[in-house]
Amino acid sequence: MADAKRTYTRALRLALYTPLAVGMAGGLLIVAARSDLPEPVATHWSGSGVANGFTSVLGTALLTVVLSAGVGGAVAMGAAFATIPAWQRRLMLGLGIGVSVVVATAFVLLTLGQAGLADAHEAVFRPVALIAAALGGVATGVLGARLLRDV
Repeated sequence: MADAKRTYTRALRLALYTPLAVGMAGGLLIVAARSDLPEPVATHWSGSGVANGFTSVLGTALLTVVLSAGVGGAVAMGAAFATIPAWQRRLMLGLGIGVSVVVATAFVLLTLGQAGLADAHEAVFRPVALIAAALGGVATGVLGARLLRDV
């Protein structure tokens, strides 16, 4: 029983702290590049790739932390529940970590892609940023699922 409790405690810690750390790292990367970014930055693009939504740099950094930690953490919390089988706990943890990496990476790449621009209206949407975010999310999700050792 002590081993099972340790497993669930580990799952809870991983589910809470990993998405938060990922989100904070993403937010800090955006803040670190603040001097090279336009104010505000583009955060939304139309279907034709034209920037049509804007947020302050600090707001974007905060959004990165909140969405990455909140959504990723909420999904990963499924790993902390004792009523589901071990494979489902690993799956939920991996999905949560993967989602947090996708969100943070997408925000960071799309925001830092605007470095050097005088005006965010010039920002171009780059789908490769979302592809890279998705690939990074899958890779870290698989690794994250392996972090949880069950009894």
